[in-house]
Amino acid sequence: MSMLSGNSIKMNWLVPLALMLLSNSYVLARPASSIPELSELSLASEGENKAPWFCHGIDCPRYTIIDKKDEYELRAYDATKWASTTITGTQLQQAESMGFRRLFSYISGANEKKANIPMTAPVKNLITPGAGPFCGSNFTISFFVPFEFQEATPTPSSPDVQIVSKDPFKVYVRSFAGFAQEGTIVQEAAALAKALEDASVQYDADTYVYAGYDAPFRVVNRHNEIWFFSTFA
Repeated sequence: MSMLSGNSIKMNWLVPLALMLLSNSYVLARPASSIPELSELSLASEGENKAPWFCHGIDCPRYTIIDKKDEYELRAYDATKWASTTITGTQLQQAESMGFRRLFSYISGANEKKANIPMTAPVKNLITPGAGPFCGSNFTISFFVPFEFQEATPTPSSPDVQIVSKDPFKVYVRSFAGFAQEGTIVQEAAALAKALEDASVQYDADTYVYAGYDAPFRVVNRHNEIWFFSTFA
């Protein structure tokens, strides 16, 4: 899912633009680690205890890299709050569109304080695949709550949006560049799962996360991630 860099953009053209670019017919799907300039920027930022380059100056959840392999890295995230909404269906793009609309409405003032809440990164989609080929999957779309609202988070006006407190957690992360379509997301998730199986690590194979960091109109240096949650204490 792509995201926006500010709340001043109006919904009447925001969502069509996002959907247009999400359905773009071309995909650049190579690991971000294969792009030297991006890897060097990421490592430099993390080494200075700053947000990674792909946050582009907006709030992102803080994490520490515990281990780094060629195909993935293991991160430990701090406790955080997220604004979340869940959609059941068979199409990832439709679920993300509906989820994005709900969450963007929340940060645009559909909350008890009528507060305009800054956009953050990533837009996180927790995917729980259906039991069979024609069974609905669950997609939980989430916006990270900005640091200034982590303690006193406005309550959503809509019952479809919840504020979720997430305890510290660890995830195995695979990064890739370009515009991420549904097929690309599934392929990258399968590649990460194979790498984890080959390494005999403990992880939750029942769900995974697609995390997107970019505005829909960003065409270069795009950054996407697949997460599997570690089950090793």
